[in-house]
Amino acid sequence: MTPQWVDVARLCREVLAEVRSATERAHDLVLSLADDPLDFVADQKVLRQIIGNLLTNAVKYSPGGGRVTLEAALADDKLVLRVNDQGIGIPATDRENLFEAFHRGTNVGKIPGSGLGLAITHNGVALHGGTITVDSTVDVGTTFEVRIPRMASPDRR
Repeated sequence: MTPQWVDVARLCREVLAEVRSATERAHDLVLSLADDPLDFVADQKVLRQIIGNLLTNAVKYSPGGGRVTLEAALADDKLVLRVNDQGIGIPATDRENLFEAFHRGTNVGKIPGSGLGLAITHNGVALHGGTITVDSTVDVGTTFEVRIPRMASPDRR
């Protein structure tokens, strides 16, 4: 971990643009920011991976397109990130093992994947001392919420 001041708003815009350029424009990618800039102490590389994995999964598991929303805000001295999609959803029986390496949902069909993305995301959130939760309904969509507590502030340079 290399904690540093990160402009989370800028980082979210960058990652969203990367995901947008990799999609075939079938998705409406929306960014909702509470503040801009949104400065927070975190490991920028790990935070980028968390946001990227959640957005990539939201697009991948929404094969029919639809809206994917990324929200970022500060609340109760924590960074709160939410990614919401209108995709295939996650069956309740799969949620217990959702963050284990190589676990894939029983409803993914032929959608390619390794089953590593959410395990890596979970580990990145844990490195920050945070939590990740999921709310999902099959054939309606999924929302992942990440809460990362404020870390000790390094000097700004």
